[in-house]
Amino acid sequence: MKFNKEFKDAVLQLSQTEKDKLLLQLLKKDAVLSSKLQFELLDDKSVDERQLVMEKTIKDKIAYFSTKRYSPSYLLKRLRSVSTLITAHVKITKDKLGDSYLNLVMLTETLDTFNTKLEKTTPGQSRKLGIYFVSKAFKVLIGITKLHEDYHLEHKENLERLGKLFSSNKHMIRTSKQNGFDINWLISTEIPENIEEIYKEIKKQGYLMSKTYLSTTDYNSRIN
Repeated sequence: MKFNKEFKDAVLQLSQTEKDKLLLQLLKKDAVLSSKLQFELLDDKSVDERQLVMEKTIKDKIAYFSTKRYSPSYLLKRLRSVSTLITAHVKITKDKLGDSYLNLVMLTETLDTFNTKLEKTTPGQSRKLGIYFVSKAFKVLIGITKLHEDYHLEHKENLERLGKLFSSNKHMIRTSKQNGFDINWLISTEIPENIEEIYKEIKKQGYLMSKTYLSTTDYNSRIN
């Protein structure tokens, strides 16, 4: 949100007591901003340490999900809640490396745990969950391309692992093809320089939706 000069000047002219009161009121209404300030002012953990804590949280949650009665819709709902935690972590700590890394952890741990169950569902039951995985994989690759090259190797193992998990699941193979995602980008860890443009174009054409998909011919022409 942008503020005009008159508003800024008016706020700056408030007494210190009024400013303090206003700040506390705003912090009560913005959990992310409040947590960000606590991290910056009081937390004794580094960004890397907070990332390790979040990684453990993700793995623990996915292990817990596996103890519940499985359904693709249940798992999708739970993964969205985990994704919200990752987003908050990134905003609070400014952990740019962790954005891609933690989402990769979530995807690989989930598929490693649920691949067999996902294989047993029908294409219709698995479609929304599959599209969620593919959309996340696109965003992970886009995020990696925006990092310095020195950090790319840190994602190599998890990218290869995710590619193999995609390749071992018939639903993920089909959903990837139907939505213009080349699994070899993961397995080879060779990400197209224009991956973000590819993603935007696919979204623009209405793909990565539960009822829209590329034909095999369109898929082959897009990635070749």
